[in-house]
Amino acid sequence: MGPPVQQGVSGRAVAVPLSVDLPAAIRFHGLLLPFAYEGEGVVSSHLHTRTCASLFDLAYRQHYRIRGDNAAQFLERLVVGDIQSLLETESRFTLFTNEQGGIEDDVIVAVHRDFLLIIGNACNKSKILSRLDAEAAEARGRGQTVTVEAVEDYTLLSVQGPQAMDVMSQAVNLSNADLVRMPFMSSYLCSVEGVACVLTRCGFSGEDGFEVRGKLRKL
Repeated sequence: MGPPVQQGVSGRAVAVPLSVDLPAAIRFHGLLLPFAYEGEGVVSSHLHTRTCASLFDLAYRQHYRIRGDNAAQFLERLVVGDIQSLLETESRFTLFTNEQGGIEDDVIVAVHRDFLLIIGNACNKSKILSRLDAEAAEARGRGQTVTVEAVEDYTLLSVQGPQAMDVMSQAVNLSNADLVRMPFMSSYLCSVEGVACVLTRCGFSGEDGFEVRGKLRKL
């Protein structure tokens, strides 16, 4: 894989050369993202996802890494989901809140061996990062060990649809049997043409689907 990289006006790199060439890219919060290809409207794209499988460029998603012995306890002050009960390789859809308990963003929290990963929307980065930093400073003042980092070198691609498993079994070094055994919101380490990635069975399409997360300039 490893296509060239198209820069959005925000500076975040987005892997959309195919979308630009066809063309299909639109500006989305300073990023170039695919929307609708020539001759293929939104309805036909929707139906294709429902009957076959579609590839989604999720480069607009922002990643945050939370480290520390108290990371899960710390994060439960900020999201509405149960984080402490999650096991390594498990993830949870949840909502990131503001100081008044209102919703700032819909996020995924993924549990890794040494850290928690929050995956949100890049357009909310300043609000989310500001709140994370402020809460982390308060947590350290209470004696907790918590650090926060905005991760800029990850990108996210997703394959969604009833044929997503067949597509992914040809793209990653995992068999159909491995993919069948994956529960919803679980992750496996894998590789795509030699590039180390994390594969998660999840998505927002309502169909079966998988998301692949890896280094931006390699995936």
